[in-house]
Amino acid sequence: MNNKKITLSLLIISISLVISAVIISDVVVNSRKFNRSIVIKGSVQREVKADLGIWYLYMKDVSDTLSDTQKKAALKLKLMYEYLESKGIKKSEIMHNMTYVYDPMKNEFYSPNTLEKQKFFSTLKLVISTRNVDGLQRAILDTSSLISKGLAVTTEPWHVKYLFTKLNDIKLEMIEEATKNARESAEKFALNSNSKVGRIKRANQGNFSFENTYTYDDRLMIKKIKVVSTIEFYLID
Repeated sequence: MNNKKITLSLLIISISLVISAVIISDVVVNSRKFNRSIVIKGSVQREVKADLGIWYLYMKDVSDTLSDTQKKAALKLKLMYEYLESKGIKKSEIMHNMTYVYDPMKNEFYSPNTLEKQKFFSTLKLVISTRNVDGLQRAILDTSSLISKGLAVTTEPWHVKYLFTKLNDIKLEMIEEATKNARESAEKFALNSNSKVGRIKRANQGNFSFENTYTYDDRLMIKKIKVVSTIEFYLID
C-alpha cells in the first residue's frame, strides 16, 4: 500500500515537472520572440508659406539746420506710412525710432572746407512686422517708385526676413505621418525576413529642422520643414 502511495506521488511530481518545463520553455520562446526588434527612421517633409514678414529699412538725409532735419523726417514718415498702407500694411505694424542726428561741427576733425554748409546728417529707421507677407513683398519689390516721391530708401537683402511661426499647428500631424512611414518601412523589412511587425517598443518625438526651399535663407517666403522620427518596433515570427 505504501509502495502504491509512493509511486503515485512520484508520478504526480513527474507530471508537474513536465508541465512546468513546458510553461518555462514557452515563456522563454515568447520572450525571445518579443525581444526581436528593428529600428527604423521615418521622415516627412513639407513646404509651407511664411506667415510673418519683417523688413528693416533706413532713410538718410543731410540738412543745413536741425529744424530742417526734423521737418524732413516728419514728411518722410508720412509718405512711407501712406506707401506701406497702400500695400496692405497696417499702421500698427510699422515701427520707427527717433532720428539719429550727427553734427560734424562737434567733431574735432571737422573741416568747413570739405563739408561746406552741410551740417546735419540724419538716419531714420523703420521696422515693419506684419502677417501680410504678400503685401510686404509687394512693398519691397516696388521701392523704386519711392524715388519719384523724393524718398531714398536704404535696404539690403539681409534686412528682409520671412518666418513660419505655426509649427505647433502641424507638429502632431507630421509626427504621426513620420511614424506611419516608419511602420511601412519596417513591414517591408519584416516581409523579407518572414516576420511581422508588432507594437512599438520605443520611439522619440522626432527632430524638426527648418530650411528654405533652395537655401538656408530667411529672405525666401517658402520654407521646407522636415521631421525625422526614430521608431523601434517588435518583430514577431
